[in-house]
Amino acid sequence: MTLRGVKTILTTASDKTIQKPLGKLSGRHILLTVFTCIVVIGEGYSLVIYSSVKDALGERFAADSFILGLFGSVPLIGMMLGALTLGFLSRKYGSRRQIAAMTALFAAATAVSGLARDPYLFAALRFIAGFGAGGAQPLAVGLLSEYAPEKHKNTLIALSMAGMQIGGVLAPLSGIVFRGSPEACMGAAAVFLIAVPFLWTLLPESSGYLLRAGKTSLAEKYAAMYEAARTAPATSLPERSGSAGIKKSSGFLLTTVAFSAAFFMGLLLIYGLNTWLPDLMRASGYELGSPLLSLLLLNLAALFGTFLLGKLADKTKPTRLIALLYFLAGAGLLLLSIKSGAVVTNILIAICGICVYSPQNLGAAYLASRYDPSLRATALGIANGVGRAGGIIGPSLGGLLLSRGVGLTAAFAVFAAAGIIACVLYIALGTSSTVYKASSRQQV
Repeated sequence: MTLRGVKTILTTASDKTIQKPLGKLSGRHILLTVFTCIVVIGEGYSLVIYSSVKDALGERFAADSFILGLFGSVPLIGMMLGALTLGFLSRKYGSRRQIAAMTALFAAATAVSGLARDPYLFAALRFIAGFGAGGAQPLAVGLLSEYAPEKHKNTLIALSMAGMQIGGVLAPLSGIVFRGSPEACMGAAAVFLIAVPFLWTLLPESSGYLLRAGKTSLAEKYAAMYEAARTAPATSLPERSGSAGIKKSSGFLLTTVAFSAAFFMGLLLIYGLNTWLPDLMRASGYELGSPLLSLLLLNLAALFGTFLLGKLADKTKPTRLIALLYFLAGAGLLLLSIKSGAVVTNILIAICGICVYSPQNLGAAYLASRYDPSLRATALGIANGVGRAGGIIGPSLGGLLLSRGVGLTAAFAVFAAAGIIACVLYIALGTSSTVYKASSRQQV
């Protein structure tokens, strides 16, 4: 496919539409999905492993529940800054090399943090790990969304985002195998360094960056390899009258804010529950056995839900499915506040795992479909960056509730409210299908 062909497709389309990636699913798409999944697995492991070693760290640093909650929030601060920073830098420097560099950063920092004997050094290393993970994940997902065939896009993104749950499963398994040793459990993150040279050399580059940099032949090469029509830069497209900046619509600002708020609520749930759900339930009188087994069940259920619901999202309206899942998550958490037997409790934990994680993954895929490729990585970076604020609050909020001895009903109601709010936000997002894109005179 030539650049002229790319321009022709794009310029003959309506201003209200965006050219979809063409072609059938191929081995290249599968390989790109695998690479994206590896990055997300590393992120998931890097974050969830803290829950598996926090008891040992509490003894090492003589820290109470509130301080441990703050430690759990530190990497999320780094993730927020990483997502925002790398999302914007990708437009100037591309995605491929940054994905590889940030993967190396979070893998190395996580591995070294397990050796830290000073709480401030530990917090600093966790911040660095979070910065790397927050930068790598949205760039990798944005790259996959750009090159994935439209028919399979939701499925491939959902499969790659399942890496978060795979990492979440590997973390408590590591905690069980290594008996909660911070040195061994966190040191195991170094294995992700093996992927770095492959990410550096085998990932494609964002076509938006290539075209803005004048590397049209390379952009055409990737377009042919992935059988996709790519977006040309503003300077390469014919000028349209009345265009400036982002393609405007009355709902643009509200849509961006709604996505960011929904990500905020979703990540508050994910990181709050991953850090403190077993402890909150145990403190409220539940007999759970090993807390790591409850954490393992939560993430296994989430992994199952991601595979099951990713395909369903391709066949139905995503916002309806996402809203339903968040509603069920809120209801499940409220039901957990009613003390039940072991079987019912485990079923409710599994429901929460499915309905808390899956909508976040599906929401990332849906967000990608609402933005032109030239804005997609930036939009994902902004939404993930703002969303990370919810992730920052989640662990600290759980630690605060636990340290204050808040009642069972009130503690679960706080997290359930986040699910209900996210449900309402996705219902509102579903009222529009507008795709936002940069116009011909200015790229944002």
